[in-house]
Amino acid sequence: MSTLSWFDVHHISLSPFVGYILLGISLSAPIGPINAAQLDGGMRHGFFYAWCIGIGAMLADAAYMGLIFFGLTGFLAHTVVKSFLWAFGSVVLVYLGLQSLYSARSEIVFLKQEAASLSQALTSGFLMAISNPLNILFWFGI
Repeated sequence: MSTLSWFDVHHISLSPFVGYILLGISLSAPIGPINAAQLDGGMRHGFFYAWCIGIGAMLADAAYMGLIFFGLTGFLAHTVVKSFLWAFGSVVLVYLGLQSLYSARSEIVFLKQEAASLSQALTSGFLMAISNPLNILFWFGI
């Protein structure tokens, strides 16, 4: 006759929960283009500019959730649509990378903050998140 101890019973029931926590941490840990834009915008324009970039990215995620809810996933399974999304997303990311490399050559003056529009930050975050191919694959892969 085999008996299970208290630890064995609770260890078995907590195993999936710990796995889901580790999965969530691993999905949120990598720094992507939106986090890099938030860091850059925060250093150049301050906290609220970086916060608006994050809000714009969050609105793009909400748009993806709405599209998934209304059944757009089947449409995106077509190879022509996939090819267009990959091409468009890669062009946007290459442009952002080249722009970052070009702006890295300029001198950053920390004492003088440039005037920046918060609506521009919101739009920038939204467009980066909506056109990022990794973000598209993440949401439609779920």
